[in-house]
Amino acid sequence: MLRRYAAGERDFTGATLERIRLKDENLRESILTRANLYGVRLNGVNLRDARLDGANLGRAQLEGADLRNANLAGACLNEANLIGADLKAANLRGADLREASLNNTDLRNADLSHALLGQAGLDSADLRNADLIEAQLYDATLNNADLRGADLTGANLTGANLTNANLEDAILDGC
Repeated sequence: MLRRYAAGERDFTGATLERIRLKDENLRESILTRANLYGVRLNGVNLRDARLDGANLGRAQLEGADLRNANLAGACLNEANLIGADLKAANLRGADLREASLNNTDLRNADLSHALLGQAGLDSADLRNADLIEAQLYDATLNNADLRGADLTGANLTGANLTNANLEDAILDGC
């Protein structure tokens, strides 16, 4: 894959890349739509502006990865490790992030509407101005999370831990 990427290829739609291990590589603007990336280790990898919509990233290790402006709509990221990842302005609409580790993750201006975040760890996450409309945040931990200006209209916060979370100017209609 790295050889093909270096040669200019970017479209890996539907590829099966289970359990690959890459660290600090550049895969910016890759197209991995509907790819099977279950259990991959992509710590510190640059996936900025990548298309991962509908991809299977269950149990993936993406600690410190750059996913700014990435399209992860409808992706499966359950039990994924995204600690310290940069997901600014990422599209995670309808993504499955149940039991994912998103502590210290930058999710400013991200679209998490209709996302499944049940039992996710979002401690100290930066969710300023994030779209969390109708997101499922049941039993999630949001200790010290920054939710200033976030839209949580219709979100399910049942059992969520919001200890010391900053909800200034957040929209909480119908939570």
